[in-house]
Parts: sequence; structure tokens; C-alpha cells
Amino acid sequence: MANPILIRISVYPYIRKYLLYHYSEPFFVTERGYVPGFLENALEPVTKVDPAKLKKKDRVEYGEFIGFYVGAATVRKRGNVVSSHNVKLFNEVVADLIHEEMFRFITQLKNMGCQVDDSIRSFQEMYEFTEDELPFENLKRWYYRERERIQMRREVKAAIDPQFTLNFFEEKNDAPAVNEQLGAQMSLLGFGG
Repeated sequence: MANPILIRISVYPYIRKYLLYHYSEPFFVTERGYVPGFLENALEPVTKVDPAKLKKKDRVEYGEFIGFYVGAATVRKRGNVVSSHNVKLFNEVVADLIHEEMFRFITQLKNMGCQVDDSIRSFQEMYEFTEDELPFENLKRWYYRERERIQMRREVKAAIDPQFTLNFFEEKNDAPAVNEQLGAQMSLLGFGG
């Protein structure tokens, strides 16, 4: 690889810890993997903006930085700047990843007989999250809210009656694949009778 470019973006301290747990620093941006792939798609070409015209709300600083390498071919194809909007979005996306992983982690330990509180503490210890970064009470509230949302989604299943169904496989049941009212329209397209 010919002289990769190092880019640093601002992240929350707990997000930096999460990324360092899963990746080294700096890591390479590639099309593979959720976080590297997201960063590759977040890259933009350089735009000439007078620094004096940047508003304070356009500057993001979350307390920590994480560095990643971008290859020359990616820079030519995508660019070498991550906008403030994409930095904010990146932090939100990784925070969501952390919450999803925490939910799976707690659910798995709970199914093995562990208490929810102990599982949350184990998750905090695994990533070395401090109380200032991700408070225990916040994680606990988030877990119970997410569990409630999942239960509601399972209970409420909206009945959807599609007008038209495209099947790319042979159906085994006797139900027609096409709504009877659309038969005339289908014959105009060369399908059916």
C-alpha cells in the first residue's frame, strides 16, 4: 500500500474504548466490516471552506480521538475528510452497536442464570467503561426499555395483505401467487392468461 493517510476523528471516550477493544489504533479503513465500511462511506472530498466561516455548531469534539488509515486509492475514489455531520452519525452508530451488543450479552448471561445487574457490570468491566462514561443506571434503563420494545414487536404483528407478490421460487401451496384482480394487467405484460 502506497503511503496511507492517517485521519483522526473525535469520539466519545467509551466509543474509543470499544473501538480499541475490537480494532487496533490506527486501523485500516476497508469495505469489509461494519465500522471500517461505515468510515469508508463517510469519507468526502476536500472542500475549500474558510475556517473563520465555520460555525461553532459545525465543529464537533467529544473528548477523545481515534485514528484510522485510508489508502491512496480510497482517497482518490472517496476523499479524505469526514464531515462534522458524519462524525456525529458515526458516534451515534457505534453507540447503537454498543447497546445492541450489550443487550445480546445480558440476554445470554440471563439465560444462563445470571442476574441483569451482574451482567451489566460484567459488560462494563469487559470494555473498561467507567461510571462517568456509561453510568450503570443508564445502561440498566436502556436494557429494560429495549427488552420492552422487543416484546411489543413480537406481540403486535400487523397484518399486511399485499396486492402483488413476486416469487422467485416455486410455491408449494395452492394459493395463487398473483391477486385475481391483477390478472388482466398481468396478461398485458405477457404473464398469465
